[in-house]
Amino acid sequence: MNVRLAAQTLSSSVADAIDFLNVSMKLQQFQNSDGTVKFIRMIDRLFDILNSRNPLGKGYKKPLRPSSKDTWEEILRSTASYLLGLKSNTENKQPLSKHPRKTFVIGFVAAIKSTIEMANEMFMSTINPFKYLLTYKYSQDHIELLFSCIRARGGWNNNPNCLQFKYAMRKMLLRNAITASKNANCQSFSGVASHTIIPFFHSRKHKAPLNNPIEADVNTADKVHSALQNTPEEIMMLEHFNTTTTSEFLANVLFYIGGYVVPKLVPEIECSSCKSCLLSSFSPPTPDHDYCSIKYNEVSTASAFTLFVNNGGLRIPSQSVYQVIEFAEKVFKAYVCKEGRSITREKKLKERMILEVCQQFVMDSKHVFEDHQEGCNENVFEDDHRTLLIKRTADKYFTLRLFTYGKRYNETVVKQGEPSDRHQLTKLILFRNQ
Repeated sequence: MNVRLAAQTLSSSVADAIDFLNVSMKLQQFQNSDGTVKFIRMIDRLFDILNSRNPLGKGYKKPLRPSSKDTWEEILRSTASYLLGLKSNTENKQPLSKHPRKTFVIGFVAAIKSTIEMANEMFMSTINPFKYLLTYKYSQDHIELLFSCIRARGGWNNNPNCLQFKYAMRKMLLRNAITASKNANCQSFSGVASHTIIPFFHSRKHKAPLNNPIEADVNTADKVHSALQNTPEEIMMLEHFNTTTTSEFLANVLFYIGGYVVPKLVPEIECSSCKSCLLSSFSPPTPDHDYCSIKYNEVSTASAFTLFVNNGGLRIPSQSVYQVIEFAEKVFKAYVCKEGRSITREKKLKERMILEVCQQFVMDSKHVFEDHQEGCNENVFEDDHRTLLIKRTADKYFTLRLFTYGKRYNETVVKQGEPSDRHQLTKLILFRNQ
């Protein structure tokens, strides 16, 4: 299993989401999930402690130091006792440490005890004792990244023989550095690699052949008659646009995505008034008043999850940003999410959806970004700043939405949830010496 996927699944954000759905929304599917939330938080905390890589880290990601020995040693030992106390959900209640699937328990406990013993020995050394300890330096990620580079040297052959291994090692040693693939099992934290996102829609290489002029004249009347009637796509678009309410779950998701879109927009904007319009304003903290109280109450339900999981690092979007994203989701469902039909191949789809959002808020005189100062840094031959904020917000949201929708569509519809033939037959072909 890919380690990055496991770390993302067993993370505090997943635990916060489950806890929110159980405590705040009180959904039937998430009742009695306290044990799951506790397990996820324990594993996430253990991941952070055993992967500290920054001497200036905070919280559980800070390095092990002799001054805080009592704290981190108590956390590690209590986590080991918790893992050893887990039992299977069967009639016999067999401990997981003796269960056939005991690998993760034994592995974590062995890593915990090894870390404690190594740290104590390095801190208590009489010759040059360590001031702090970065536990990431002792993980197996480095050797896995090395093996990934060796396999990548063979191209299609990921099972090299001795001679191929020799040449691969010699070629890597002649390079200045070893760079792992972005699809490797572990993630390299030594540097930030540049990523390029493939456009979701591609223009056709060859244009469709022209229709027969005679047939075109015959079908002209039918086309005009059908154009006067509403097609199923137009009817579905009208249904999405006329929807005035949004479910509580979807509203919280859209508001949380707005907190992701806002930090992407702030560095691209120079106008200080525009930046203030993107973020919400907080009332000054008082002893009897919550710091996260917002000056507006229209989206209090939508902001419940964001404020629930916020520990001070999340950006809270303004009401105008939420309104733009909420309508952009309706536009996306009307243009892209077409149930029972193939995915659309319409050209310049994102531009059309952005134009639809602008017409909703600009042409219809919808009041968004009212806090922006009138005439502030406006140019004569450019759009006003309110229109630019609407366009940029919709553009960021549609880019994110199209990428995720295309990825899921490729996995569920194109591949139909099955692995590719190359992935399925790679070992079979290699071991048959083909």
